[in-house]
Amino acid sequence: MITALREATKSLWMWIILGVLALGFGLSFGLPSDAISLGQDPIVKVYGEPVRPHDYNYQWAAFNVTNYIRIPKQDKRMQEMMGLKEEVLDAVIERRVLAKAGEEMGLHVDIADAEDLTFEGHIIILGDTIDWLGGRKFNYERLFKGGLLQTLQSNERDYLERQRREIMARTVRDLVASTAVIPEAELRKEYESRANRVSLRYVRFQSAFYADLVDPTPEEIDAYVKEHRDELSKQFESQGVRFTKLPKQVRLRFIKVEKPSAPEVEEGATVEPAAQKAHDEAVAAARAKIEAAIAQLDEGKDFRQVAREVSQDATTGRRGGDYGWVSLEGTGTGLEAIVDETAAKLEPGQVSAVVESDAAFYLIKIDGAREGDVAEDEALRELAEEALMTAGGKTLAKQAAEEALLKVREERKPLAELFDDKDALGADSPGIDSLPIDELGESATGLDAMRPKISVTG
Repeated sequence: MITALREATKSLWMWIILGVLALGFGLSFGLPSDAISLGQDPIVKVYGEPVRPHDYNYQWAAFNVTNYIRIPKQDKRMQEMMGLKEEVLDAVIERRVLAKAGEEMGLHVDIADAEDLTFEGHIIILGDTIDWLGGRKFNYERLFKGGLLQTLQSNERDYLERQRREIMARTVRDLVASTAVIPEAELRKEYESRANRVSLRYVRFQSAFYADLVDPTPEEIDAYVKEHRDELSKQFESQGVRFTKLPKQVRLRFIKVEKPSAPEVEEGATVEPAAQKAHDEAVAAARAKIEAAIAQLDEGKDFRQVAREVSQDATTGRRGGDYGWVSLEGTGTGLEAIVDETAAKLEPGQVSAVVESDAAFYLIKIDGAREGDVAEDEALRELAEEALMTAGGKTLAKQAAEEALLKVREERKPLAELFDDKDALGADSPGIDSLPIDELGESATGLDAMRPKISVTG
């Protein structure tokens, strides 16, 4: 236990030393903290190198991958209280500062090192190495290019460069940590404070997880705006920068059905007829699935409902295919090129025909388009929609918690059994927030991290 505490306290000294180092490096800021997501001007400069919005967007997306930070997507006020924008920007700055320090120390990391890290299924975020493959075999087109890069809204070149710097930054952190010496008295004090604790297991039902299932109707939005106009107007004034001087954007939704990977063969060999036949049948099944989605839409079924039933995109499927407001210009959406190209040809409210990439079939819809300053009435409706989703998410989370409590009390089901069931409240992978519970498996990442699951206080 003392050894573990020594390592933990070392990390405290490491961060203190890193903080002093950061103060000594020259950082010249461009935009204020409440405007860091706008425009293409540099947000900040680190050693003269600009940090641009796409660097910030990558780090924001990366925060969603790690299991250590829960981003309340629908709760803007909570994001402000957490200082989320500042945390995201700090992570970008820290990576560059430490990478620069490593270079000045004579350390060297190649892009090849980042490629090896990625091929082994690892990604470094906030100094921690995360297994993004989850035991799956590396697949360039489907899992890396069509999966991880899409989630991080990054191209391959920029991703590998960021991971190269992350490797360098991690090395510098390790070097700094190895030089820290912790007095025995401090270790004893920390040990005693940790030993006098109670360990509590609990289940958290996050409202943000359920908010993705709420689809406010236009009538509900209109009624909310009418009833809460003053409150929404204050939000509009405080978040005005969010609705002004915007680049050309569209509200993008899509349904994605993944195509099976091509049969793997050794170089110079040919695919076995049986394997090719099985692959062709799997592709045909995927095509039939996306065409069945078209049939449902033609029958008048809501796009959001069809997306939840059909889409295999882990990020947007649960949200009714909603990818949010994005720009199709410049670096684009971060999705496959065919998605951007198709979306650019659509009018608001229009659904595309089936489009196909090497990795998947898509149906694409544009809910709206905007540019420049958003009209106040339109902005109030957007804020009202978010408020209704947040309120609906809380209601659904409470309902799910009450149903789970009923099973625990009346059916005498232990928590381990209730949340170890693949079908129990959608919890296909029970996990934790902090301390591992070996008998329940490893903690989840990304969307799985928000599912109801057993947690422990430590």
